[in-house]
Amino acid sequence: MKSRCACLVLLLMSVGCRKSGQKIDAAILHQQGGLTLQLVRYYEKVGVNYEGEVFRVHCSSPSTRSVPAQPMQPAGWVTIGNGPAIGSTSAEELARRERPRYVVFDEQTLAWWSNLALNVSFDGCMGSRKWSPVNLPQSLIDVRPKPAHCAEGADCRHYDFMGERAPQYESISVTGDTVSFIVRTPAIKSGSLRVTSTDRGATWGWFGVR
Repeated sequence: MKSRCACLVLLLMSVGCRKSGQKIDAAILHQQGGLTLQLVRYYEKVGVNYEGEVFRVHCSSPSTRSVPAQPMQPAGWVTIGNGPAIGSTSAEELARRERPRYVVFDEQTLAWWSNLALNVSFDGCMGSRKWSPVNLPQSLIDVRPKPAHCAEGADCRHYDFMGERAPQYESISVTGDTVSFIVRTPAIKSGSLRVTSTDRGATWGWFGVR
């Protein structure tokens, strides 16, 4: 009994001594050629609003070698995804969950989605273009009631895509300058759309799919 209490005290002391931004552990998401995606768990404390584990997805490629270090981002990497991680047991556990969101085509080209938008990069994560369903015409959206503060001019389009209505992306492909994917969500009246770009994400078009 005494040994259990001692272990518990040591555990609580170790948690209490953590510094915000401290790295906990890491796991590889993808690796192809010179491009590597790594999921890292950190401890973060943000005032009284949040204290606990978070994760960051970092990307390293020949294009990112000169990127300086930042809080919760090592030198030579850029952050392309993040989220809360309270309750997780390891970076590897989170990597198994997050891996399907990241599609690597070669060491310069990849696509990923987090939250609402799908992103695509043609230069090893140094830059990216994105498509988000919040930019679709309202005539295509099953609009839901919004909180009261939205009536004051706040941009609340994302509320239509929260919870079970979060967009899911599939059939992602990148060929030359052409990007194509299917987005599915109950928030879209037709249920799904095929989205395409022929200019590396500078402009987008879409049409219905079954």
